[in-house]
Amino acid sequence: MDRGCRNQRREGVTEPQSQSPTKKRLTLGSLARRALPFVGLALAIGFLVAFIDVRKAFDVLLAADPWWVGGAALLALNATVLVGLKLWSIVRLVELRRSFRETWSAVMAGLTLNAVLPGRGGELLRAVFLSREKGSFPILFGAVLVERLIDLGTLALLVLLTGIRADWITAIAASVLLGAVAGTGMLAILGPRFPIRPDLGERVARTAKFAAKRWPWTLMATTLSLLAWMNNAALMLCAMRAVGISIPTLEAIRATAVAILAGVVPITISGVGTRDAALVMLLQDTASPENIVASGLIYTALVYWFLAGLGALSLGPQTLRAAQSMAQSRANEGDPRA
Repeated sequence: MDRGCRNQRREGVTEPQSQSPTKKRLTLGSLARRALPFVGLALAIGFLVAFIDVRKAFDVLLAADPWWVGGAALLALNATVLVGLKLWSIVRLVELRRSFRETWSAVMAGLTLNAVLPGRGGELLRAVFLSREKGSFPILFGAVLVERLIDLGTLALLVLLTGIRADWITAIAASVLLGAVAGTGMLAILGPRFPIRPDLGERVARTAKFAAKRWPWTLMATTLSLLAWMNNAALMLCAMRAVGISIPTLEAIRATAVAILAGVVPITISGVGTRDAALVMLLQDTASPENIVASGLIYTALVYWFLAGLGALSLGPQTLRAAQSMAQSRANEGDPRA
């Protein structure tokens, strides 16, 4: 009996009960994280349905001015160019070379995945699509994380550029802007000592040091990020005009920036529901809630579904190559998940 047990241990046979609690905890945690965006989406849509006439909102949507919708579609396409250029500058920031065509393709692939993945996970997979050299994935992953901090900061800056007032919107925007700047600085200093995820902290710290040393590329990425958000605000303004909402331009841009900021919070899929609820809350005194929701649907349809359809053309075999590249990078860098 003892000899048999020793043979089993030598051959790697283990008791299944010893690992089942850990696996169960990991599985429950993973399921909870995956379920959160769907729960948030259901709650946000439920809130909207309770406060608007859904049939009227769809009637307004069907009666939208096609010329304004066409202008919004052109701005949606222009957004991919701006974001592709921004990602190109981010890649140059970390001293890697990728063509604009490659960064644009990565952006479109990320948009496609964002349409189906909760929590805007497609954006982080841009690093996968751009990884080629051995060891480039961690660098690009850190760069994309810094890019998200830049995007948060410039989005908050756009809110402040529409006017600094003594209200909660200004307070939140200022807090987000300061948090993005301070967060990047703290990660640059702390690096591997970051208490939550030392590995992510190290990657962001590496990119943050590049950002300080190669500041012209940082300035270019920040400027392009701000222009991209202004482009999206103009897109929302076109969507509002398409359904007959006439409000001052600065008010529309301010409300749009705040709504997009609400949609960035990863509690729904593609910000659907939270972005629309924020618009209704901010503009309910100046426009019909049904018209506001209709304009939000136009924005969502163009920025996410329309661009996701175009981005699907960038997937296919490239997705398989990217997945293989990611697995190979992890194997080369000693990642136990490879």
